[in-house]
Amino acid sequence: DVIAISCSDFEDNNGGFKHELISGEETEGADDWQWGMPSGASGDPTQAHSGLAVWGNDLGYDQYNGAYQNDKHNRLTSPVYDLAHHEGAFLHYYRWLTVEDGYYDHASILADGEQVWTNWGTTQDGVDHHLDDQWMPHAVNIDSQTADRSVQISWDIQSDAGLYFGGWNIDDVCIYSPATANNRLGITN
Repeated sequence: DVIAISCSDFEDNNGGFKHELISGEETEGADDWQWGMPSGASGDPTQAHSGLAVWGNDLGYDQYNGAYQNDKHNRLTSPVYDLAHHEGAFLHYYRWLTVEDGYYDHASILADGEQVWTNWGTTQDGVDHHLDDQWMPHAVNIDSQTADRSVQISWDIQSDAGLYFGGWNIDDVCIYSPATANNRLGITN
């Protein structure tokens, strides 16, 4: 059992998320995070996990091909979530992620700027691409990053000059805590 602290399915609005180009040449489409319907381009899904809208790297509309650009570092950041009176908080969301082997291109999740998940590789073979071919549930422990009882989550993609894929697509983002007696009563240590 869990307690939902905050959830967004991105249907009525973009969830209050913000996006930015962290590094790389600032050209048209360089900050490629988009909110809307996925188009299925470059290995992306053809529909949202639920409803119609998602957040993703280049959703493949207009003159864009659905893939993240080379030599860029982009970030999508959530609003600040208040975790007062909750212990053991974790992120749960659905992802459709296609990214080159972690030795070259890096997909990461940050909680208050600290990495809590990544596809980072350790060898130069370059063959372990992360290629989701369906919506995948993903849970990530964020409790160790929440000393001030609030947290802000970010999804990063950092690419090199070579091969590229569709990148992140995320939907149904929730912050939960276990339904323990303390969390139900609003008691924290």
